[in-house]
Amino acid sequence: MFLLLFFAIALFDSANAQSHVNVCQADLLFLANRVRVKAVLHGGSLVVVDDANPSSSFTIDRSNILRLSEQSGFFTINTRRPVFYRMRESMQFDFQF
Repeated sequence: MFLLLFFAIALFDSANAQSHVNVCQADLLFLANRVRVKAVLHGGSLVVVDDANPSSSFTIDRSNILRLSEQSGFFTINTRRPVFYRMRESMQFDFQF
């Protein structure tokens, strides 16, 4: 829910000369593992910084988001195109904040 609010703000807050950076801790559920990440909202992109392996970090551009949903404390992002993360491509990312 927290991230959904940030995305809504970013969608309507494009008139500012300087974009705000919002950072929050989250767990990313990926291949039956729980990965600790930082979710960084900057402009029209969500940057996911992998705490354990920063070189595996990735970004999801607003134009690549197909659907956002929240259920039982989990926030899911479905993308239009695959995103490469930890040697695999995925079109669904589940976060718990």
